[in-house]
Amino acid sequence: MAVNPLSQTGVGIPGGIGGGVLGLGVVLALHDQFSKQANLAKAQLAGLSAATDKYTMRMNRNLVQLQASLAGLAIGIATLAAVSFPVRSAIEFEQAIQRVRIVAGKDVPLADLETMAELTAMLGYPGMGTPEGIVGFAFSLVGIVLAVFAASQAVAIREEEATWRIEHLLVRPIGRVRWLATRTVTAAAAIAIAALSAGVLAWVGTALVGTPIAFTDGLLAGVNLIPIAWLALGVGIAVVGLAPRRTAPITYTVVVAAYLLDFVGGMLELPEAVLDLSPFRHLAAVPAADLNLTASLVMLAVAVAGAAVGILAFRHRDLQEA
Repeated sequence: MAVNPLSQTGVGIPGGIGGGVLGLGVVLALHDQFSKQANLAKAQLAGLSAATDKYTMRMNRNLVQLQASLAGLAIGIATLAAVSFPVRSAIEFEQAIQRVRIVAGKDVPLADLETMAELTAMLGYPGMGTPEGIVGFAFSLVGIVLAVFAASQAVAIREEEATWRIEHLLVRPIGRVRWLATRTVTAAAAIAIAALSAGVLAWVGTALVGTPIAFTDGLLAGVNLIPIAWLALGVGIAVVGLAPRRTAPITYTVVVAAYLLDFVGGMLELPEAVLDLSPFRHLAAVPAADLNLTASLVMLAVAVAGAAVGILAFRHRDLQEA
């Protein structure tokens, strides 16, 4: 009795998509809870009028770091779910198509069926028949999650001003520049931790299904996401300084629009010059492809410039409530 090779694909691509959706749900749910608890703690801290400047700043920074670390763990869990399910099934699917080609022979139309690797390579994701290729593709999705997380950090910074939680700090000899610079650097560190955590857990995920990638490849996949996430943070800080009341709508819109321009723009056959405006278009499929060092450096430069503009603008404007 003939065996259909496509029936041997295990969980299959729907399972991989389901795993990714489940992981994204974990990120959103946990990050929401972590943010609420950390913001509540920071609000309570603001009411401690007897606290010293140094102690208050240290506690505030520690709470932000805890919030970011937990969010990083959530992003890592999402990555583990998104990677573990599709890696084995995608490779088995690729092998199944190859078996179909062998059985069908050159004279049968089915033998001309393009494999997943060939189809996804056309979309800019090489090596989908390998664990590295699957991780590279999965991290293109993790990239937008991390960028949204970065944008949320800028929005959280704005909320501290809008709700006057920073008033007890700014009336003391701490200074606006020091406060906003500290918050920005802390958020940037949190983003890096989240990205590296995602890379490590991607390595764990591939190992769990028996198709491990190199540990360094997992780390590189995480490092590859840091510039684009820092870019989102830099844009958000610039908006905090220049148009504080519009921080949330502008920052989130820029991030989502940039992703959609890359994701949908090709289907709409937009000019290449327009598509290149999206930073996501320059995000390499690491570890299946080499890191795009030039694009990463440009993103980092724009991120630093945006943060600098925002901090300087914040220094010279009045505090604005919600």
